[in-house]
Amino acid sequence: MSQQPNAASAPRPPKPRNNKVLIIVLCVALVVMAAITAALLVTRTRGVDGGASASTPSGPTTHSPTPVVTPQAPTFLDGMKQLTTLDQPNGGVIGATDNLVILYEIGDYAHPFAVDKNTGATVWQGQDGDCTIAAGNSLVCTSITDAEGNVDGWDWLDARTGQSEGALDLSSIGGVAAAIAPTSNGVLAIGDSNNDTGGIVSAQIAYFTGPGEPQWTTPVQYDTSGDRYWATNTFDEGQDLFAWQIGVSTYVLDENTGFLVYQAESITAAQIFSNRLVCVSSGDENASPSGNQQVDVPGSSPVTLTTCDTADTTIVPLGPGHPNILITDIGSVNGDITCTWAYDPANPLSSPLWSAPGGLCAPNVAWDGQSTVYAADGDGHVWAFDINTGNVLWQSSYQTDGGSGYGIEVFTSGGLVAVLVTSEGVLDFPAFTVMRADNGQQMPNLSGNSGFLQDGVLMTQSSASDAPTVYVPSFG
Repeated sequence: MSQQPNAASAPRPPKPRNNKVLIIVLCVALVVMAAITAALLVTRTRGVDGGASASTPSGPTTHSPTPVVTPQAPTFLDGMKQLTTLDQPNGGVIGATDNLVILYEIGDYAHPFAVDKNTGATVWQGQDGDCTIAAGNSLVCTSITDAEGNVDGWDWLDARTGQSEGALDLSSIGGVAAAIAPTSNGVLAIGDSNNDTGGIVSAQIAYFTGPGEPQWTTPVQYDTSGDRYWATNTFDEGQDLFAWQIGVSTYVLDENTGFLVYQAESITAAQIFSNRLVCVSSGDENASPSGNQQVDVPGSSPVTLTTCDTADTTIVPLGPGHPNILITDIGSVNGDITCTWAYDPANPLSSPLWSAPGGLCAPNVAWDGQSTVYAADGDGHVWAFDINTGNVLWQSSYQTDGGSGYGIEVFTSGGLVAVLVTSEGVLDFPAFTVMRADNGQQMPNLSGNSGFLQDGVLMTQSSASDAPTVYVPSFG
């Protein structure tokens, strides 16, 4: 605060007969006051050690604050360490928090436990059940009640301690969760009280952000025959919307209200883009919109639905947070059909933004959260390309048996890319190929029969009879 003059010490009015003295006195006073003011300003803007003072200036400043630099997360390419080796051949990774890796081992049933990333020590061990990371430091786990593996509901757990914070109240969806999907803040669960009948049944979708009752429930039609081999399970989130493809059914819901924006009961897909634009596939003729269809959402902003593929194309899902670019696995312009095309989702029938060369058809993809997409075809080829331009950064290969009847998954995290092939009837097939994300160079010492790569955690298994080993990037 600036100092105010003290009325008691203010100079008295000068006598009229001494004007010269008055002028001299005033000049001296002005010089003294200017020197004092300058000294005060210097004192306020610099501390005793020459640094910034802790006092807050009373007026605007002309300097910029020191920028806060967020340290880059370590990658496997900077160094890695072996965290632990499981006791059983059958096990895997559930997820990770900032300082823990949540694992499971399968004896009679799945057994979750948490390991400290720095020390490798087991922090907690949970009850038998099936767990999924729900939101941040929370887990949602089933609890097994008897030798037949019957499930007694779902518990909301603190992932840091393994302690239950309460059960999910499933009564509004019929008491049984037929499927569950993690979101950024909770879980979606779909109930099926008629799961023995098969076909399309009436069901409820509920959204939980903690134990107890759900935030909302929404009635839907659910195709319980969705366990057919070509069915998939994808999830997208953004613009306060959820897009969930479970089995052969697809739903788009408003996150805040649960309003059902779109549903389809045949094999289809949906992706969310900016301005609450949702692209859906043409797999369900009864549900596919004609042109841009606006859907009013009570209590929220409207949603625009549009069909973004044709009979010759398929939407390639990238997962939540993806860029505002639509990727399809096949594209056609003037009769010229090729693979992996990108479009403006607001105008999917316009000319493509780019096409990736090299015959990359029906890709299985992983997006690195920035500008690179890694894609594998069914013939042992894998590409890295720039999602904004389509430029191929490198091309590599992965191990395949060259036959049919297998699925392909692509993972990327911590500077690595991995391709997992699940082959029918070949237990020791070397199906997990790990490579560098920057150049595609294979890393044979980390590849093997099976594995997992996500959230800065790598698990690899050399053969079906060996226990998996878990790695994390080196810290410090």
